[in-house]
Amino acid sequence: MVYRNDVDALEARLSNIQSELDAKTRARDEARQLVAEARARAESDRIAHDSATGGPQRRRSKRIQIAIGAALMIATAVIGIALKVRSQGSVTARLDQTIEKFAEFTDEVCGCKDKACVQHVSDKMTKWASEMAKDAEQFQEMTPEQTKRVTQLGERISTCMTMSSDQLSRYSSQAGSP
Repeated sequence: MVYRNDVDALEARLSNIQSELDAKTRARDEARQLVAEARARAESDRIAHDSATGGPQRRRSKRIQIAIGAALMIATAVIGIALKVRSQGSVTARLDQTIEKFAEFTDEVCGCKDKACVQHVSDKMTKWASEMAKDAEQFQEMTPEQTKRVTQLGERISTCMTMSSDQLSRYSSQAGSP
């Protein structure tokens, strides 16, 4: 019965290999579980350390600094615009045109879907404001209506500049011009 012994031997070998495979699979699954637990602990430790060292407050402060910087940039742009307008023809009409251009920049920023777009529009606006301020002689007082409009635009553009990408896309679809 040579045939029967060969079959028995092969079955025994298969059974042995299957046992080894089952043991290795269990060991692999246990190692995978240990790695997942270690990663979860490390992430938990990272979050706790970040919170303990003031990470959330630091990021919030950074966003506030960016918003203040954007507001200062906007104020500089408006002053530069007003100075440029002062040196040219019909001051009130030119200032209204300048405010409308500022409104266009605001709409452009609020229509952006990502930070790169916001940065691009911000760069264009800064360049435009610099060109407007080159020939300025003195500052022209704005009417209360113009001041109110510029303030609204400044608040809106500042809000749009400091939003995250997903907030930006939601805001741009919901907000209209002020």
